[in-house]
Amino acid sequence: LQHIDDLIATGEYLKQGNSATVVKSELSGLPIVIKRYNTSSILSGVKQLVRVSGAYNSWFIAHWFLQNNIPTPRPLAVVELNIGLMRRRSYYIYEYILLESLEDLIRNHKSKEELEKIADKFIVLVKSMLKARVTHRGFKSSNVHIHLGEMCLVKLDHASYRYCDYSLRRLL
Repeated sequence: LQHIDDLIATGEYLKQGNSATVVKSELSGLPIVIKRYNTSSILSGVKQLVRVSGAYNSWFIAHWFLQNNIPTPRPLAVVELNIGLMRRRSYYIYEYILLESLEDLIRNHKSKEELEKIADKFIVLVKSMLKARVTHRGFKSSNVHIHLGEMCLVKLDHASYRYCDYSLRRLL
């Protein structure tokens, strides 16, 4: 992991954006996904001084999901590179698993019953998240995927654990 940017450079790009780059790569024979959070400006770097990185938040939420039997890819590592007190970049690394997007599943459904099963699984996911006291600001179909028949979230950096009942109820 000391040469994490080399892994990114030689990996298969899944998403390349200003705020984050997502790459499928391999580490010691294990297929992995590396999500690099880019600091776009000095202002964004200053903002990051007072909050947890997206990489660390994803790591925390992934472990919380797994502890609460909510499917998500297995988290492997968080790497944060700092310049003094400022976080320059952070990386969230998780196990690569073959996923089918919820959008594709809905688009390719063959019957009304199949669509109802998809809706039931989605409801189970949302109820499980609420029971685990987790909300997600970026909860959209492109962040929900299917693995081994179960719905799971893969973009966890906008998910939050809710400590008090008031903040959880306010969002319902």
